Amino acid sequence: RQCRLAGLASALAASEGETAWSVEANNALAEADRLQQQKRWADAITYYKRVLAVSPNPPNFQKYIVLNNLGWSMYHTDRWAEAEHYYHLALAAVPNKPPTDHAHINLATLYTKTHRPAEAVASYRAALSMTASQRVQTQLGRVLIRNFQVGEAVETLKEALSAWGSDGPAAQEAHRELGTAYAARRNWGRASHHLIRAVDLGLPTNSTGCAAARWSVVEGWGGVHPFGNSPALSGNTAGGEPQVSALTITYAHARRALAALEGPPPSRGPAAEPLRGRFVDPLSGVAYDEAASEPFRLVMLREVALAGRRPTALYLRRPACLFFTGEHTASGFLPSSFGAKDADNALDSDSARGEKWLEGDTFAVMDVRSGGADGWQLRVELASKLLLLLLSLDTEPPEGSEQAEERRSGSERLSSALSSVDFSRARLLIPSQLLPTVEALRSSRLPRGYPRAARLLAEESLLVWNGSAPAPRHIFERLLLLDWRPPYAGAEKRGRALPLHRTRQRWRVFDSSLFALRFPHRTPLLLQRAVFHAAMPPLSRPAETRPRILSCSREGAALWMQLGGEQELQSLLAS
Repeated sequence: RQCRLAGLASALAASEGETAWSVEANNALAEADRLQQQKRWADAITYYKRVLAVSPNPPNFQKYIVLNNLGWSMYHTDRWAEAEHYYHLALAAVPNKPPTDHAHINLATLYTKTHRPAEAVASYRAALSMTASQRVQTQLGRVLIRNFQVGEAVETLKEALSAWGSDGPAAQEAHRELGTAYAARRNWGRASHHLIRAVDLGLPTNSTGCAAARWSVVEGWGGVHPFGNSPALSGNTAGGEPQVSALTITYAHARRALAALEGPPPSRGPAAEPLRGRFVDPLSGVAYDEAASEPFRLVMLREVALAGRRPTALYLRRPACLFFTGEHTASGFLPSSFGAKDADNALDSDSARGEKWLEGDTFAVMDVRSGGADGWQLRVELASKLLLLLLSLDTEPPEGSEQAEERRSGSERLSSALSSVDFSRARLLIPSQLLPTVEALRSSRLPRGYPRAARLLAEESLLVWNGSAPAPRHIFERLLLLDWRPPYAGAEKRGRALPLHRTRQRWRVFDSSLFALRFPHRTPLLLQRAVFHAAMPPLSRPAETRPRILSCSREGAALWMQLGGEQELQSLLAS
């Protein structure tokens, strides 16, 4: 948070030992604040230091403002140790009572960024002792969860919603974090309730021009019609074609690709393992049955918008007014800034300013739960989706097995659906976290025999969503996504009418683990292993055949994203 001072300084008298606050110092501070507002962090640092050069020991109020803002600019240039130092200097300048809570909040933000949740908890509590704020109290609840103080987090977040209600400035985030806390306590029904309310609050308030006089959420892709059929949703057409359609694909292509990547299948070993089957998770005791699940779908969206820095919104504009939560349902862990609450998009605006229209076909690998991939398990899932998508594009009717006719029919339908795609102009949209995976795929044996996949992997075909702000709203003529349903069986779910602010639809509330929504299928995981195996150099010694773990990331902070109990493994890998 930035503190603004320009224009106030002349009213404050300097105490003994303080440097007189001059017009020159005031002007330098005003320029520093202007540069900071423009996010020109390095230039702002220069001017804040100029203020201190002109007035080395300014009055305490000005000193607090300058040092806090200098720390904020340092933080944004990843000079975290220096930023922390200046925040502490700012607080030391006003030991009795800081004029604002900003330095405490900035310290809490820095502690959260540097994975020090206990210190972040203390700083957020210090800020709340000065100023009551739903946003700060919600952030306190968030770091309490990450400090394994889940019970305190639940009470803190409930108090934030009770005090300010669902119309408060941070209500959406509070509901989302409360859903996360209840999930950690395995209270799936309450978790679903609050996660759904967070999604509901992410819908635009302006429903002018909407066919149903309101915005709605489409949960998953199960209700959409196959390619070429009638529109899946009333009035949901673009140029006479359905805006939402899907095609179910079998795993036959994936099996064929796995064999090509790993060579002739041995009698024992990875390639001989079953690609689908039933298993029980040893920690949760939940049974998963991939054979009973539908394999996966290729979903086609016409004239669909994608917005938000992460991005947090995939939707059809007016008059359809439909948001998509992908295969994971609104009960899943969608971003706390899902939809209209994302400050980096303007969903209520019909203006084309900042809008980018993309003609032709774009194949996309994304995760609406986090836009990119905030944790290692989401990056694994995205890499698996990318593999299945690429391996499904170059299709031939498979031969052999008792299901040959069914597989041939599915391949022919897929080939027919892709016949209208101009692959010489098609794009591949990925989050920046998948770039290392793309590089591994390029060096593997995958491009051989898969010309369409190779074309999409080429540098000129890539469209990378890098999370920078501001992010323009993208409108895709046709966007093709890979979808699968989570591979768990027996999960009880029911439609329930909830007291929501924006929608009047019924929602699916789960009675079993919501974390099951995060599990990738066995087949794509084996495919991912095969590709990385093909891209890696051959083993030089038999001793190296023991299991190895490969982690690809372009973010240094990803090394700290680990589940409880992984610290020992992380230490072993580091040594």
